[in-house]
Amino acid sequence: AEANDVLRKIPVRFAEKMRSSKEKKRKESFTVEEVKLLMQNLPTDRIGLSIRLMLGTGMRGQEMLGLRKRNVAADGSEIHIVEAVKQVKGTVLVGNTKTATSTRVVPIPHNLREPLLQLCAMSKDFIWESPKRPGQPCNPSHFRDAFKEAISKVEGVRVLTPHCCRHSYVSMMQSLGVSM
Repeated sequence: AEANDVLRKIPVRFAEKMRSSKEKKRKESFTVEEVKLLMQNLPTDRIGLSIRLMLGTGMRGQEMLGLRKRNVAADGSEIHIVEAVKQVKGTVLVGNTKTATSTRVVPIPHNLREPLLQLCAMSKDFIWESPKRPGQPCNPSHFRDAFKEAISKVEGVRVLTPHCCRHSYVSMMQSLGVSM
């Protein structure tokens, strides 16, 4: 097109320059004070216990939704992350974790073992079962809505996304000197 004078300059040549000038979006996380408020003030229902667990372990939301009772140690000391929920064309599917290294054993802090066992006691198979499809995992959008509603009820805490619990966990671990 440029050689035939259809275009003076090919716009694609400048695409790399435009991309490189774009700033990366800062990853949001709860502050230490917000985490304290959440841990103290969230209800002891399924969503409140789940948020505490996500803040204290760094689990992804998809991993929480794919978590089954059989993946939790009987004493609540560890969780085996072996599955995650994915949504494909509106259908909720259980499959592999996000990456091969995402399949792991997560040690559970002592203060979160009882809440984890309470979650298991509320469940048949999946910790988060679909209210519309018994025996199937919960839809991620339903979980996000419940998360947003629970967080919004805790005064002094910004309403962020479930994934921000993971960022918060990593930030807290870094501040304690834990190596990445």
